[in-house]
Amino acid sequence: MHARQVVASLHMAEGRLDSEPQAALEELGALLLKIADRYCESRVGAMLDQEQLGNVQPVPDREWMRIAIWASLSAGVVILISRASLPDGAEPTVMVFAVLTIMAIVWNRRVRQALDLLGIVTGGP
Repeated sequence: MHARQVVASLHMAEGRLDSEPQAALEELGALLLKIADRYCESRVGAMLDQEQLGNVQPVPDREWMRIAIWASLSAGVVILISRASLPDGAEPTVMVFAVLTIMAIVWNRRVRQALDLLGIVTGGP
């Protein structure tokens, strides 16, 4: 919850860059410095003080939706590939390629995060 509030605070400060660039830039810089200091102190559960968060509504967590969409699409594609008349040696390669392509599409720019999740699921590094 705290991390999502921090993200919302950063988005609010960033949103003001067009209307009041100097003040927004100073506020954004102060927030980022505070977050960096807290991270260096290993205080990841308290990146910003409650005063800095104010009444910011946390950013919604939609990660569960991405996982559900990826799993559903992947399962469907794997079933379709298994029913296609591909050579036995080609099926696993095509399936892996299809699942990774779907992952890249669903997670878009955050595909690295998805690959970390896949590593946890498969027991990789």
